[in-house]
Amino acid sequence: MKRTELDLDREILRLVDERMALQAQVADLDRELQLIPTSSPLETAISLSEGQLRIAVTDKSRLKTATREKRISDLKSQIGERKSRIKPLADQINQLQAEVAKLRADSEAKRHGRYLSAVRVAVEASPLRQAYREAADRLANLRKQLVNTQSELDRIQANPPKAADTAEERAQTLVKTGQLPAAEMEATVEARTRVLISRVRTLERAVAILEGQALQAGREFRTDVVERLRPAMEGIVQAIAAGYAQAREAALDATVLRATFGAQCGDPDAMPSLTYRAIQVANPNQHSGFDFWLDAQRRAGFAV
Repeated sequence: MKRTELDLDREILRLVDERMALQAQVADLDRELQLIPTSSPLETAISLSEGQLRIAVTDKSRLKTATREKRISDLKSQIGERKSRIKPLADQINQLQAEVAKLRADSEAKRHGRYLSAVRVAVEASPLRQAYREAADRLANLRKQLVNTQSELDRIQANPPKAADTAEERAQTLVKTGQLPAAEMEATVEARTRVLISRVRTLERAVAILEGQALQAGREFRTDVVERLRPAMEGIVQAIAAGYAQAREAALDATVLRATFGAQCGDPDAMPSLTYRAIQVANPNQHSGFDFWLDAQRRAGFAV
């Protein structure tokens, strides 16, 4: 049977606890190993014979040395055995975590696809979609015209034509370039500048008007799409309401159980707390944040 994300999370937690226990055992064994001296003082019997100092190692000293070496060997063996079990556990945890990540990614992809489909259906069904797109397209077109016109005006104002001083110079310019000299073009440039200034002002005003129309069309379009998504929204709201109400009731049960235990046994702290701080325990005499949220959803027309 295919394991769920909850099954995998439980297995990961079990393996993590097992790995931590082994790591703690390795640390304890290693500390014990460090406390064993590398050598022990020898019990010696000192005797003087024929002018020489003789040191005799007693049988008791040899026994202590052998015992110490065996204990060191045992500790190292136990440490090695536990370390050999830690690595496979880490590999199992990594593998399970990868499975959980894949399950979550698949779930998110399905969720995203489901709601993407629902939104697209609502958008396609809206009769206001076309009007909104047309208003947005007209606005984009006017903004483009405004940018181009303003750019042309800026170029002309930044580089006005420089008039030649004499008729001879103007004639030479016309002969060389085949174009009217600057002096002859001044009137044309000034007229073009006046036209561009007027056009910029007209386009700015038109853009402002169309921005308002596009915003209004967008609001109406989105309101219509939201209305078409109400069945999906209501399902989500109802799921939240039911789940949180159930969690809140369970938190109240946990609180009453712990209080009753304390009254009967004398110390409620002897029982572990089962409540989650983010879940507000229901109070019949107080309107909680969850109750205010329910009121807001009901005012929005959702059946909760």
